[in-house]
Amino acid sequence: MSLKVSAVDKTPTGSFIDIRVILDLKKPAKMHWGGVSLILERPCDRNFPVITSEIFCEGRFESGSYSRSRSLNISPRVIPSISSRGITYQIQADVSLQELGSEPIIDLMDAKPIMLWSRPTETPRSLPANISLKGLTVQLEKDTFTPGEQIKIDLAADNIEMLQLRLTHDANVICKCPNFANICTYMHESPSKTIASANLEGVRKESRYTLKIPETAEESYFFTWQPSEQTGWYHSLESNSKYYLEIEGHNVFNEKVQVTIPIQISRPPEEKWEEPLLVHPEHGALPLSRLAMKPKKLMDIMGHEIEGTSLILRARNVADRTLEGVTVKVAGLVEEFFERFPRMIGIASWDQNEEKSLTYEKYSNEITEYQITIEDNKDAITTTKYSL
Repeated sequence: MSLKVSAVDKTPTGSFIDIRVILDLKKPAKMHWGGVSLILERPCDRNFPVITSEIFCEGRFESGSYSRSRSLNISPRVIPSISSRGITYQIQADVSLQELGSEPIIDLMDAKPIMLWSRPTETPRSLPANISLKGLTVQLEKDTFTPGEQIKIDLAADNIEMLQLRLTHDANVICKCPNFANICTYMHESPSKTIASANLEGVRKESRYTLKIPETAEESYFFTWQPSEQTGWYHSLESNSKYYLEIEGHNVFNEKVQVTIPIQISRPPEEKWEEPLLVHPEHGALPLSRLAMKPKKLMDIMGHEIEGTSLILRARNVADRTLEGVTVKVAGLVEEFFERFPRMIGIASWDQNEEKSLTYEKYSNEITEYQITIEDNKDAITTTKYSL
């Protein structure tokens, strides 16, 4: 048996990721669970599922191949990949099952890395800066720059002997997650790095100096993320990248003069960027979105029988073709909306007009209506209700 997952290599946050999962069973099996997740790999080495979509639930499967597509909606709040800070992602498929007649539980897993990038944003509003301290006046025409740009610094000095100009970069990651009864806090602090500097002597009354921002400078950002209440408590991740223009020196009275001005570095937005409806893997690994497909009737329930705690449904393939890799999910309905005791039946191949008996082993006379969902390898999926 084998499990294979495929998806795109990269996609923006706030979009959909289309994923294909293929499960091959050599023998009939009892299914426990199967699904696909976007996994956040944190610098503390404790991975966390950002979002999970179920594919298979508890049930019995024939031997054969079952191919499924799922679309994960990635929230724009999710932090993009920052490999230099230990923040990366992968698409992971998991299946837990037992071969019929065998006791050991088999856990299958397959994963592929995916890069999430932040969608383009407008350049932040730039403001001038004007600071005076101990005989030193510093003026900037703006506080927002792009990589490779020159920072123009106007200085007016009185009784200042020497000055040093520095452009420094701070980048930190703070990760929090439950650790038994305590909250584990992991901090990845990079020491402040000077990425451009200049030493000035004999500063005149009014002078202009420049510092060039390296072409390789990363953007300023502040990202913070917490999962929803449904996916986890006390988890959080924060990553920031900050820049400061630091001017330091001494006056003739041997007093230290220090001025720090926060600045922002951003890349200009792309000229044109369209919101993708769905993001597909390369090489056509996934079909078109099922949202664009008109559902076709695949199965009719011809009747039923009850044997103890088993509900046996007589079903016929009414599609215009043989159905391959079929799953039929049966669940009791409570108050017309809430599923109870879902079970799944896996059928390797179902010929056109063929009738099959589908056994649901959680029958209860308290439930008189059931929801039945059928899906196959060609991503055809329909849901119907059946009343006893």
